[in-house]
Amino acid sequence: MSIIFKKFQRDLYSELPKIAVSILIISMGIGGFITFFQVSENIKETVDSQYEEMNLGDSWVNLQPIPVPTPEELIDYSRENNDESINEILPQIEVMQPRLHLYGKSEGSNGPIIIEILGLPEEQRINKLRITEGGDLSTEAKSNNVPVVVESRFEKYHGYGLGDTFNLSIVKIDQEAIEFETVNVTVEVVGVAVSAEYFLITGNQGVFVPRQSTIGVMFVNLPVLQNVTGFDGMINQVSIVSDNNVNELFTGTPLENVIISSYEKENMESYMILNNDQKGVKQVTPKLAGIWLIIAGCTISLNLYRIIQSQKKQIGVMRAAGMTSNEVMSFYTWYGI
Repeated sequence: MSIIFKKFQRDLYSELPKIAVSILIISMGIGGFITFFQVSENIKETVDSQYEEMNLGDSWVNLQPIPVPTPEELIDYSRENNDESINEILPQIEVMQPRLHLYGKSEGSNGPIIIEILGLPEEQRINKLRITEGGDLSTEAKSNNVPVVVESRFEKYHGYGLGDTFNLSIVKIDQEAIEFETVNVTVEVVGVAVSAEYFLITGNQGVFVPRQSTIGVMFVNLPVLQNVTGFDGMINQVSIVSDNNVNELFTGTPLENVIISSYEKENMESYMILNNDQKGVKQVTPKLAGIWLIIAGCTISLNLYRIIQSQKKQIGVMRAAGMTSNEVMSFYTWYGI
């Protein structure tokens, strides 16, 4: 038995490097699974906390340009027109923030830029801006420049940062004649901000491929943007915090006639892409770990098969000596350990 054991020992030692590699592969697979899963959870927690901190809205409604109604005006309208629908809607809306959503053009360090322009109230109750550099929407610019706050990646992709000025082409309306013209204004970057709506920049609604190199985002004080573009006192978008579906909320009311389109948070490109990425990581991680473990298992099985093949003669001698299969298995298991 001593001779058989020594032969087994030599064969086992010769396979040790391969077995060690297999064990390393298994360890890396388990470690990789835990790491990927934890990273995915950390990213989700970080993104969700940012959405909560900046109070991301539930829905966005694109409107034909309309005057900004006050709550008092809505109530008066309801009384004058004997329309109770407004009174039914208002309690269902926690927050409704008016916005002016326009587009302009400019030239950046990397070529033409399509600029998404958001006119916002100085104090945002939802979709808040987090200023990372410079001032906020109330900050004034030098001379007659239009003060703007740019999204945090604007300088990286387009070359304009805090204190810089550049030309912006934008449409201006003559409300009396109902005529439009393109005007050029000089804007000055007075601040840099992060927005929960633009963790990913995709441009127009419906564009699913981020184009940060050709699209920029800027934020302007709502009255300032209204004055520059001729939309004095008017808005064309509202963002809402409400548990109710937007389509159901305004159906059958006068507001339905001025709604162009609407979308909920789950259909906003930036939110949807990030959520899908997080779900994808969670779905793929276990599969990658499983594939890794299968490869490691196959490698170990192959190594064990080679060891058994090299021990065929010894096993034959042991069986000829009267040992049962269980006794042979016990022998190799004991000495292997």
